Amino acid sequence: MGVVLRLRALFGRTLVISALAVGVIPHSALAMPTQSEPGIENRLSSALVTGSVAGLGNDNIPGEPMPAVSTDYSFPKFTPSQSYTGLPPVDVYSINLTEGDLLAVSLAIPDNCYFEMYLFPPGSTNVWTNTYTTTSYTPTSYRQVNLRTRASQTGTYYLAVINYWSGWNGTYRLGHYIHQLSGDDDIPGAIVPGPEETFSIGSLNWMSDWSDVYAFEIEEDEEYVFELEFPGRPGSSAMWSYQPGSTNAWGDYPAEYTLVTAQDMSRLKYHCPPGGAGTFYLEVSTASQTGSYYLTWERSKPRVASVANSDRYTTSYSISRANFSSADSVVLATGTSYADALAASSLAGMLRAPLLLAPSASQSLQTRALSWELGRLGVRDCYIVGGDGAIKPAFENWLRSIGYSTHRIAGKDRYETAAKVAEHVIANAATAPSTAFVVRGDGYPDALSCAPYAYSQGIPILLTRPTALAAPTRSLLDKHDIRDVVIAGGAAAVSSGVKGNIASLNGGTTVTRIAGTTRYSTCTKMAEYAVKTRGWGSYAFTGIAVGTSFPDALSGGAAAGSRGGVLLLNRQGRISDDLWNTVVKRGSEMQRVQCFGGQLVNFEISLGYHLP
Repeated sequence: MGVVLRLRALFGRTLVISALAVGVIPHSALAMPTQSEPGIENRLSSALVTGSVAGLGNDNIPGEPMPAVSTDYSFPKFTPSQSYTGLPPVDVYSINLTEGDLLAVSLAIPDNCYFEMYLFPPGSTNVWTNTYTTTSYTPTSYRQVNLRTRASQTGTYYLAVINYWSGWNGTYRLGHYIHQLSGDDDIPGAIVPGPEETFSIGSLNWMSDWSDVYAFEIEEDEEYVFELEFPGRPGSSAMWSYQPGSTNAWGDYPAEYTLVTAQDMSRLKYHCPPGGAGTFYLEVSTASQTGSYYLTWERSKPRVASVANSDRYTTSYSISRANFSSADSVVLATGTSYADALAASSLAGMLRAPLLLAPSASQSLQTRALSWELGRLGVRDCYIVGGDGAIKPAFENWLRSIGYSTHRIAGKDRYETAAKVAEHVIANAATAPSTAFVVRGDGYPDALSCAPYAYSQGIPILLTRPTALAAPTRSLLDKHDIRDVVIAGGAAAVSSGVKGNIASLNGGTTVTRIAGTTRYSTCTKMAEYAVKTRGWGSYAFTGIAVGTSFPDALSGGAAAGSRGGVLLLNRQGRISDDLWNTVVKRGSEMQRVQCFGGQLVNFEISLGYHLP
């Protein structure tokens, strides 16, 4: 069941309704209805350009006053002029709210329909051209649509009820409830019992008491694990955590969140990043339940932690949350291929930014999760690595539409893109790098092994073809007189001929090859070389990612670099020989270990047993 507990504006930003297909609202449903009429969002977007509305009755602002009690209304189906190329039917209602009021609106509809509600702020004049502050969620049953919001100002708001199901006409029931936050409904919440207590009983009412907030003290790299149970009441509840410094659970961005879907139990883990110690807040919320719940928690400071989420994108954002308390910038790379992202670590390091995977503009689940993470970090600038084929202009336009400045770095191919990233780093770094990594551009494991040191030391990662030095790489090394090059990978990855070509540049360049017999041994050898020979980091923070796919290691490598640590690659589900040898040799130095990605979930338990 899709869940929305209430919805609020991003930084006070709103979205033009014609941008519905890529709209992103905090606390909004994390899934679109699964039985809605195919393509309706695209048709709506077109309709807003070509359609017109008569403006009679309650078809537009100012509408008619919201009734004091639940009332049945008749609703038409699309007329010929309001079909696929026109505007869908709409009813508009006005309602007076005072700043701080909580508004709950419930819309009861028959099965097999698709309705949505949109709330417009005071001063709005037209639902088709103005921006909205809040939208609704639709449960899977389609029998009820709910909207929750907190009024940010005093005045007259306007509720638009829209029928997106062209073949339906009939009656719907509309009702609403207004109340004020009180007690523990918001931050600073209720002080939890002492550390020996791990259990709390509370109660919620989906119409009049939607949330309870709890306050917890936390230290860097501490974890809280929460479990929420509404016995016998599956679905429509959630937990949201807010990092230290948050002031408003109805306006700030969540650090972590979990939604109950088909069970009566949900679980949330909050890992405190460096610089994030203090009082954080946990919110328990409901959209449709009334009754008692049970909340339990465990507090620990694990030496080995797992950082993962439901897919590669949300895992990327969870890695960011576990390692960055704030950031002015982020670096974005596509999550569908590795070529552009291989070179992005040095850029992220120069900016002291997380490296995040960018979903497509149409992936509403992931774009919403990304928008929350950008807001939590306090980001102003988004650096996109890769051309339009990697990250579409629609995605960049979406970032701009919600208020971020974007900067794209791209070349005609992966080799030129890597060189352009290096140019940007060299031009903007406090100290120009004198070293560069060179790795094969048609594979990812060797580049991943360099990522933490590219981040922490600002060393560019340049790409080459295995048997021919790429022209952009040659040009950059020559132009900037870089005479210290580290090759990751054996002769099959970067040939002896390419190594010789690099050595001949600039009147003589020192070239060091770090290679093992497998991707795992190359990575462990690179870590040992970086720590022992070059002093580029330490094993105090060790990141581990599976070596047979790239997404988790991309964000994980940057996170390890931000901690001055190393990244090791491992086989899925068991400790590889190379990792085992490193644990035996360096395990006593590993103060903090993070296992990145769902493929290593529960691996941290096994690894923890083996660390000395």
